[in-house]
Amino acid sequence: MKRLVCILAILMVPYCVAEVCFSKEERIVNPRNEFKGKTMEEVPGPDDQAYKEGIVRSVTHYDHFGRIRKIEHHYTEERARRDGIGSREQHYEPGTFKGPILRKASFFYTEAYSEAQGLSRIEVHYDPKGHKQREEIWYTDAFAARRNYARVEVLYARGNPVKRVFYDSRGAIVSSEEKKQVWKSD
Repeated sequence: MKRLVCILAILMVPYCVAEVCFSKEERIVNPRNEFKGKTMEEVPGPDDQAYKEGIVRSVTHYDHFGRIRKIEHHYTEERARRDGIGSREQHYEPGTFKGPILRKASFFYTEAYSEAQGLSRIEVHYDPKGHKQREEIWYTDAFAARRNYARVEVLYARGNPVKRVFYDSRGAIVSSEEKKQVWKSD
């Protein structure tokens, strides 16, 4: 019996060491955040699925009931070069039975991508049913100087685009258009 226990212990040690060395790291960043709950940071290990998907760090904000209110994902340099997105924020509202409801998603582009493409940030707002309500697209100053607009707001009805509004760098409306025909970007 002692021999069996020793053999099992010897076989389990490498598994336990590997689990400790390659598992994700989790810690409390803030015990009391703006939602009156805690903020947790996860740093996935190289063998975790999140790391393989290009996530190098996740920060989750909880409210005082322990419900998710906001998630931030920071991406690896490889994924950021591929997609141009350096980080993403998702804002949630507590749901009744289905869990948290996504209300806003923000995508922040890397500096290199912003200089090349002119995009700096996109925010997508959702209704309680999960349909897009509004999409805001911010451009760099260099892009705004060339195109005469610094931000575009796309309005949606039941998830379908119906209107685009173009703003200059001061926030004044430059132009707007209703969706009566197919837009050039479609």
